[in-house]
Amino acid sequence: MTGPRCLVAAVVCCCIALWAPIAAAGHACAPTILDDSAHFGVKDFGRSVRLAKAPPDADVQDIARLPETAFSPPPRGGIVAGGGAPVWLRLCLQREASAAPEWALIVLPAYIRQITLFEPDGAAFRARIKDRDRQRDDSDFAYRGAAFALQPDVETPSAYYMKIDGPRPVAVDLLLLEQGRISHFVAIEYAGYGLYLGMMLLVATINLIFWHRLRDPLHLRYALAILSVALFGLVIGGYLEQFVPAFAAYYDRTWMTAYAICAALMIRFVLDAFRTRLYYPMLYRAGRMMIALLAIFVCISVLGIDPGFDAARLIRYLGLASILVFGLTSLHALFHHRSVRLYAIAFLPLIAGLLSVAVRRFGLADLPLADHLPNIGALVHVVLLNFALARRAERADRARQRAQQSALRAAQTSERMLEARVVERTRALDAVNAQLHREITERTAAQERLHEALEAERRALHGQRQFVAMLSHELRTPLAVIDTAAQGLADEHAASQRPRRIERIRRSVGRLVGFIENLLAEDRIASPSRMHMRRHDLRAALQQRYGDIADGRVRITLPDDPVEVFVDPDLIGIVVSNLVDNALKYSPKDTPVDVILRHAGDGVVLDVVDQGHGIPADDRERVFEKYYRAHGGLERQGAGLGLYLCREIARRHGGDIELLAPTNEVGTTARLRLPVAPADDALRPDAT
Repeated sequence: MTGPRCLVAAVVCCCIALWAPIAAAGHACAPTILDDSAHFGVKDFGRSVRLAKAPPDADVQDIARLPETAFSPPPRGGIVAGGGAPVWLRLCLQREASAAPEWALIVLPAYIRQITLFEPDGAAFRARIKDRDRQRDDSDFAYRGAAFALQPDVETPSAYYMKIDGPRPVAVDLLLLEQGRISHFVAIEYAGYGLYLGMMLLVATINLIFWHRLRDPLHLRYALAILSVALFGLVIGGYLEQFVPAFAAYYDRTWMTAYAICAALMIRFVLDAFRTRLYYPMLYRAGRMMIALLAIFVCISVLGIDPGFDAARLIRYLGLASILVFGLTSLHALFHHRSVRLYAIAFLPLIAGLLSVAVRRFGLADLPLADHLPNIGALVHVVLLNFALARRAERADRARQRAQQSALRAAQTSERMLEARVVERTRALDAVNAQLHREITERTAAQERLHEALEAERRALHGQRQFVAMLSHELRTPLAVIDTAAQGLADEHAASQRPRRIERIRRSVGRLVGFIENLLAEDRIASPSRMHMRRHDLRAALQQRYGDIADGRVRITLPDDPVEVFVDPDLIGIVVSNLVDNALKYSPKDTPVDVILRHAGDGVVLDVVDQGHGIPADDRERVFEKYYRAHGGLERQGAGLGLYLCREIARRHGGDIELLAPTNEVGTTARLRLPVAPADDALRPDAT
């Protein structure tokens, strides 16, 4: 029995010996020994950090049961998580007895979508989650990224599992600190970012001041670009989400919008700073198209429109392409365009920092300080670019000062020329003023003499009028006596036996009376205030004066209705008498004289038609001149005042007189036109 029992015991021992390494392989790991060091990074963990190859639906129990061969070290470019499938990490830790018992694990960057840390808790695991979609944060410390408290064991390694998930690839940073040092670490990091943010704001303010002073749009565009970069840093670095937790619900939309605005403003600034319109026209057009695409993306993002594709990935690739293109442009401008060389030098550190992030994100290399290289490059870029902008502002200020000095010199020259011209013009003006003063003196003296002459003429005219009035008064009485005596003598004889001298006496008296009436009429029309205007029935006046003439030479044709005109009846009577007397005088005694009164539109027409020899065409207007007599009438007695007074009186009443061509080459027609009398209301003093 001893032999079989020994054989069974040996077989059991062999099986245990073979199974034990296999069983231990699923749980044993090479830990990182935590000592008194301040912190540990990814490289400090060594072989303790492993990536697990697991199906997408695996849980922590499945990962924990995987054999050691299922875990692999991180690639050379670092840990890259996300991209649509979760990534599992295993972290083995064991501390020394002298090391601090409590530690803190920090996971960056802050924009990782979901982080779940599984900490061993006996036979199970305790999960702590930071999930942006569900707005859950189980971090143990107030920090912009995920920060979990750990208590590694002293005697045995502690295996922690971490699940990282997100729609896009993210380069993951792990940092392990003693909990006593985390506040110091956070203070230093936040102070550094505060210094960075303050410098960005200071730079933006300085450029706004430059823009306000120099009116150079390049400074305004750079200030806006810097402010957009600062805003994007607040969003993407997790600082805004930490201080405003409710912002987590709008994180994706906000960071994509801020990224697009930042890229658009920076591209616009680069296009102007590098003078691409002159040096790189194709790049200028491409940059404008890029700005248009970014503007469209901003609108889509703000309005919450689903474009139907991964717009964030497209924007990232466009941004990466822009960085590469502008990096090559900066290198080309550095060696070929001296005027933009400073801008090229200033942009190279920023482009290098951004490219380092892209290199690490795509897993090409794990660069030291990769997360801080963009900030370092941005600081160097800000310093160099502000130096370039300061040089530009200095040159602009010098150009402005030179322009001001040139303008001042031109103004001084113009002022001197103006002063000389003013002196010259003043002298000329003084000469003109002196001449004007002399002319005024002469004209004043002439005006005084003219006034005296006018006054003398007025007195003479007044005396003449008085003389004419007195003479007419003195002549009318004896003429009336002579006419009465001649008429009495004529009545003593029959018509056939009357002496001819009696008729001559009466005609001479009538002619003399008519001459006196014409003189008085001329005096009256010279003074309109002496005209006595009133409503007058011209038909009745003609009927009364010429309706009962015994010899029948004057034939009147009158309308049935009254013909009222607004005239001075005495003056119009003189006009009619002169026209009729002329017709009787210059026509044969055995021929009639027709007086025709009629309405014509809004006026009155009086035609006096005789059968005389007529007036030549050349004399029809001249007979209206004062003292003028036609050649055919020189043998007749007269003074040449009749027709002149007739036209003047007619025009003073708003009418006129004209001589018409004879019909059948016999006689003359004198046509008098007068306006019809207005309505009674129009004759009132207050009528308008």
